[in-house]
Amino acid sequence: DSLAEFGYYDDNDKLSPELVRIGYEYFLEVTTSKEVLEVFGDSTPTSDEKVRLLIYYAEFDAFPDWVYQR
Repeated sequence: DSLAEFGYYDDNDKLSPELVRIGYEYFLEVTTSKEVLEVFGDSTPTSDEKVRLLIYYAEFDAFPDWVYQR
């Protein structure tokens, strides 16, 4: 149920005023997202697993335990 939006940093490396205005607080860069997904290693995660991992990482700045148990 998480809402997400593609957006860009402003000139001060902050969320664009438009995204802040509509209530977004956090920005997860594409490069960071790709690095986070590397935790799956050689296994092929489902789309659901990828989404769950990225949302968890964005909320807690950590990896969930389940990602190491799959």
